[in-house]
Amino acid sequence: IRYAFNSLRPIFYGAAIAYLFKPMCNVFYTRLYIFFSKKRTPAKAKKMAHYLSVICTYLVWGIIISVLFALVLPRIISAVLSFGASIPTFISYLISLVNKLAEENELIRVLLGESLKELGEDLTGFYDLIRQYLQPLASGVIGVVADSVTFLFNVVVGFIVSVYLLLGRKKFGAQAKLLVKSVFGRKWSSIIFDEVKFADRMFSGYFVGSMIDSAVVGIICYIACLIMHTPYAI
Repeated sequence: IRYAFNSLRPIFYGAAIAYLFKPMCNVFYTRLYIFFSKKRTPAKAKKMAHYLSVICTYLVWGIIISVLFALVLPRIISAVLSFGASIPTFISYLISLVNKLAEENELIRVLLGESLKELGEDLTGFYDLIRQYLQPLASGVIGVVADSVTFLFNVVVGFIVSVYLLLGRKKFGAQAKLLVKSVFGRKWSSIIFDEVKFADRMFSGYFVGSMIDSAVVGIICYIACLIMHTPYAI
């Protein structure tokens, strides 16, 4: 079961991505159909709006994701490099502080000497301990890297699957309705369809509301950071 789940994971990712992109795709489809229906026949307008809505949806999401990465990644890299560059300064300050305290206080100087002696005796055991745990740690790092590569591969395949699902969403929906009606009958199928529509409205509304709320909070925080001249406002 676990092997089957791992094999089907890209399909699950694709289904989730397609479901999240569906509201925007439907909006583009409605707008494009109204635009093309003025110049084309209804059949051609539907076909053109159907394909272009998927393309526009992925273009918009691609731009959003690219902008987020372009804004966030440089800040993260800059913060990490700044932290790494400040480590030698911090160590030098700590050493100078300890030396100053040792010069001013004989008791601290004696305690510091004894601590250094004990530290030298413990370094050999500490080195052996590091060697003992180094191999499992390296294996764990390799496992994390392998899992990350697998996750990225699944996401890429999931995006491809989501394109296929969005392009055939109407056909798949019609086939699912026929399957439910043939299995559960007219009465129960209508109840199932009503519940599914209600759940879809709830999840879609929550997703759209969360996006709007996050965007508003992000804009407010960005403006506040600019007003207060806080570093790393973005």
